[in-house]
Amino acid sequence: HFIVPINGTLQEFHIRCGSATPCYFDSQTTVFVCASDTGVKRSAWILRRVRVLQEGVSSGQIKPIFIPGSNMVADAYTKYLVFAIWRRFMQYVLNCS
Repeated sequence: HFIVPINGTLQEFHIRCGSATPCYFDSQTTVFVCASDTGVKRSAWILRRVRVLQEGVSSGQIKPIFIPGSNMVADAYTKYLVFAIWRRFMQYVLNCS
């Protein structure tokens, strides 16, 4: 939901110019269900969450991209990691070696 108004603003400033905004997921299943509704179980809660992603893909607002969990830098902020992995992510985020 938050990508659509940002895309509209970027389009007005001639920055986005019609291309979909990449959204990175470390779940291959999430990327799969964005493109197809056949992979979704018939739960109302799951269907509501997936429908938003599917509408974003079908309208050209987002482009879901899978990246492996070993490269998901956001994990440093969302889950417990061993120190070596946390340090590597934080070095990347802070742009230091």
